[in-house]
Amino acid sequence: KAEYFEEEFVIPYPNLFFSFSITKGNVTGSKCFALKDAVTNVSDDSMLYHFPLANVYNSGEICWGSNNLPEIEHFSDIDFLVSLFFSCPYNEDLFDMEHLSEKYRCSQLEIFQMLSSSETFPVDMLKESGTTVGELID
Repeated sequence: KAEYFEEEFVIPYPNLFFSFSITKGNVTGSKCFALKDAVTNVSDDSMLYHFPLANVYNSGEICWGSNNLPEIEHFSDIDFLVSLFFSCPYNEDLFDMEHLSEKYRCSQLEIFQMLSSSETFPVDMLKESGTTVGELID
């Protein structure tokens, strides 16, 4: 489910690649990118794509809004961060249609409406970020 200005949409997401930096239990960095590849085929050379909706900066850094991020004591606590990302409502903050391929340059509401009638995410919507998995990890 995705909430957009108090309206709920059931949408498919592309495969996503999250990167979290943790220092002494505190989240010091968090990024989200999309993938065209199946998660099982990801390598250092895999291209990362812009997250196609709001709440993520051009750099891939996640905007958590007013959410307080938990202290990370165990690796399994990362699951909560991913769940929190999906539970954050969408608005127009940081939505940039330039992060979509030419064919899909439209409003975020139109994207939600289109995705709500799809069973799978149309990967041709994704636009390259210019960064590979290996470059992000380095």
